[in-house]
Amino acid sequence: MHSTRHCFGAIAVLVVLGTTLSACGSSGDAAGHVPSNSATPTGGPASGFEREGAYDGTGRDCSRPPTFRPGVRLVQVSARRGRDVEAVSVKPDCTAEGWIHRVEGEPATYPLPAGVVAELALSTGPGTYARVDKFELVRHIDDCMAHAYDVVQPPYACHDNIFEVTLDAQGKIRTIRERWVA
Repeated sequence: MHSTRHCFGAIAVLVVLGTTLSACGSSGDAAGHVPSNSATPTGGPASGFEREGAYDGTGRDCSRPPTFRPGVRLVQVSARRGRDVEAVSVKPDCTAEGWIHRVEGEPATYPLPAGVVAELALSTGPGTYARVDKFELVRHIDDCMAHAYDVVQPPYACHDNIFEVTLDAQGKIRTIRERWVA
């Protein structure tokens, strides 16, 4: 009886230690980035964005050019400075290799306010997104611009820093959605 109590006691200690150690362990990567649990899958009109339609960045069907709702700009983020992002307008162009993004114009600076509505493309394929907060968006942009692809953890991946944006009357980014690019 005495040895049975010791056996159960030892098992209880091991369970508590195992749970405590796994809770203290790093769930992030070597750089300390921990995937956020705040990501919310989105995709329908209720998310504030419309579905992508024919253009998903992967097709070779040049007969179906991309269409965007009025007010949406397609940009490639080239830098981030403080609360702003610098981006250049891009236009989808179909080539023998498929859709690419051609730069148009000069870089412009866009303020990124605290309440920005942001979605990142999921690595599961075109048309899947997760709503993220500004902090996670900024970290993702920084990591992708630094080509730190090993730091960007699933369910995300880097997609050439191509984003759909809408601006408010003051020129601040109101919505920003990463475009899925193969």
